[in-house]
Amino acid sequence: MNLKVGKSNGRTYLSIAHGYRDNETGKVRTKTIKSLGYLDVL
Repeated sequence: MNLKVGKSNGRTYLSIAHGYRDNETGKVRTKTIKSLGYLDVL
């Protein structure tokens, strides 16, 4: 698991994500576990 930082509408948001490899396609995928919110609010 890792902390994912993204940008939307000029604001930065944080979320906890889990990375895994898809068994069918072999590609790496990420699944958001919990959205923490916007950085300026936290």
